[in-house]
Amino acid sequence: MGATWFISYLYHIEIDRNHRNWERLKTHHNRISAFKRTQKQSTEDGVAMHLHYIKQICLMSPKRLATNRIGLSGISVIKMAKELLPLMAQPK
Repeated sequence: MGATWFISYLYHIEIDRNHRNWERLKTHHNRISAFKRTQKQSTEDGVAMHLHYIKQICLMSPKRLATNRIGLSGISVIKMAKELLPLMAQPK
């Protein structure tokens, strides 16, 4: 589904419904399916898969994250991921 797209879509759902960069890809419908499929999955040690993804994205290089087609800088993606981290760490 792609790290930048994942953060953009999750940011849209959890923080800012006006954020719509994730829609810039023609494949966003397929990516939403993958997002929903992984939503309830966990890692082997019981961490929610989406929380695991966010933690990994926070550690990624801004330069690498900037190579996206949805118009977000790598620094913006990491900032958004860090905003999402406490929200996703809460039990739902």
